[in-house]
Amino acid sequence: MIIHQYEKHLIVHYPYYVHKKLLQVVPPILIIIGTTGNVFSFLVLKRYASRIPMYSYLCVLSILDLLILYVGLLRLWVAQIWEVDPRNASQWMCKLVVFLGYVCSDASVWTIVTVTVERFLAVCKPLYLKSVFTSKRLTKIWLFVPIILFSAINSHFFFTVELRHIRNVSICYSMDSYDFLVHKTWPWVDAALYSFIPTVIISILNAKIVQAFIKAKKRRKLLRTHENLGYNRGSKKRKEKPSSRKFTVMMLLVSMCFLVTTLPNSTVLIVTALWNDYGESAENMATFTLINTITELLMYTNHAINFYLYCASGRKFRNQLMQLCSRRAMSRRCDSDNTLLNVYDSMHGRSLRSKDQGL
Repeated sequence: MIIHQYEKHLIVHYPYYVHKKLLQVVPPILIIIGTTGNVFSFLVLKRYASRIPMYSYLCVLSILDLLILYVGLLRLWVAQIWEVDPRNASQWMCKLVVFLGYVCSDASVWTIVTVTVERFLAVCKPLYLKSVFTSKRLTKIWLFVPIILFSAINSHFFFTVELRHIRNVSICYSMDSYDFLVHKTWPWVDAALYSFIPTVIISILNAKIVQAFIKAKKRRKLLRTHENLGYNRGSKKRKEKPSSRKFTVMMLLVSMCFLVTTLPNSTVLIVTALWNDYGESAENMATFTLINTITELLMYTNHAINFYLYCASGRKFRNQLMQLCSRRAMSRRCDSDNTLLNVYDSMHGRSLRSKDQGL
């Protein structure tokens, strides 16, 4: 365990020791789980994106989540293990890593918001859905709007942070003239964009979707009762596609998981912005550091487990995953069989030629 000079008065406290251990053990586990899940998600979703438009959004979400794990979590782990922070390697790496970290996080969250809005329209306002999401041109626009928007919002990091040399140590930090913006103002802006505003939108829309599901269930039950009594035999009832309903349930689970895993970290970031105004004991600082680490790892967990949520809640996704795996296994088997046939043909051809030469 690497102990920096400024940590020696903190490491004697047990919460800070746990914080260091968590940063050593948990990140590689999340990176392995997240890399496997996001790669498989992308492969499955990309294959069926032409038939299911919403899969295009989830493809982008898989890429963004993968970038978040490698730009943020991997860097955090490497800094703990080898005392080498890629963000402090050069001036442009300092600016680029900070910029990508914020853009990917914000765009990932608002991609979930976009999918939640689409599910709300599909369930509650189906007539509006076609005009907003059905067109391929509109789909592409909604795909890249979050990335372009948050690239513009977070572009200030290219001139508000820099690689500074403090006590013979290079560290990526805010410039003196922008210290208040980066450390006092921006935590509030980031918490609002990354968590608070999406939380309100997702919570309201999810409540509307669940309410619509409950009403639809009561309506179906009432229709069955009328049919059993002999009423409305000639009436036609609109049936909701089971696949659409199951996809909605799957996205409900994904969005609810986002709420649980990201809100604590955003709250802690706000408290951190206020914490620096007060002088506290080393023990309290160690405890607060541990809380911050736990909530931060919980946030990264959100970007690592979407694939497993898809598998747990989506039968169609599981079937598509099995089809992809079986086709790849069949392809490898065919390649192996072709290789064996080529070897056999070459050996058989040589043996015939040797016999002809012998004759």
